Amino acid sequence: MTASLGASFVRNCDSIIKNARNVTYPYLLILGEKDVIVDNLASRDWHSKTTSEKKELKLMAGAFHELSKEPNNGTFIESILQFMHKQTGAAPKNFGALDPKTVNFSKVLAVPASGAAAPNNRRRLLIILYFVIGLLLAIFRKSKRLLLIWPALPLLKH
Repeated sequence: MTASLGASFVRNCDSIIKNARNVTYPYLLILGEKDVIVDNLASRDWHSKTTSEKKELKLMAGAFHELSKEPNNGTFIESILQFMHKQTGAAPKNFGALDPKTVNFSKVLAVPASGAAAPNNRRRLLIILYFVIGLLLAIFRKSKRLLLIWPALPLLKH
């Protein structure tokens, strides 16, 4: 009998709370105020018991479970960028909506004067190809999920 991840999580909830003191790494815990999937009280209890010196708890007002899909998701993303800034010291850049008119794609695919593509340009080209292949598969197979997970297609049961 195979146990699901969810069943395993439920069976081990006590262990998660008991071992909270072993959490010493930096983390940011963001909770949706109206989340009905995650128990906010239990999450806050876990947070209070961890021994990490660099930990933060953020409660998103009016938000449910999928924080990135909330109308105020800018708050969610801004919190992550600020936390990362505190951990790395790197200044966060402004985060906003992508305006295709202001993106210069010629810089992304530019080839250096030497004629050989630099490693960063190869990486960018591979990322673009990844999304193009995923987009084509998603369109032809009429499955939105293929946009990002198409490399795992042979592993998925049809």
